[in-house]
Amino acid sequence: MTGTISKLVAVFLLTIVCSCRQSVTNQSNIRFPVADSVPDSEAEMLSNEAITDIVQNMASPVEISAILQKMEVPFSSEYLASTKEVERLSTNFQKAVLLGIYGADLGYLNIYEKTGNSVDVLSTIK
Repeated sequence: MTGTISKLVAVFLLTIVCSCRQSVTNQSNIRFPVADSVPDSEAEMLSNEAITDIVQNMASPVEISAILQKMEVPFSSEYLASTKEVERLSTNFQKAVLLGIYGADLGYLNIYEKTGNSVDVLSTIK
């Protein structure tokens, strides 16, 4: 009886091993009828309505700060941008981005009523 069971197990395992092999020739013959129906240049274009919807649905930094306060997230000065980076900026674009970041910081400080830190940010913006 033990010999019969071991033979059945061996046949079963051999069947599984033989049935699980993959054929390389079958995979290389797969052809898709249409590669892509949208050209790359059109896929990257967004309509004005889509851009407007995206911009309108973005929360302002003040809204995000208010949500953090309602969720009772404690204030942390580590979330604020460093005010020492102004000297390293060389282009107007870099200055504009940092001005936006400082504006978000001012909203965050205002929500948590941290006026002492606001003075540092305002003097850096000046």
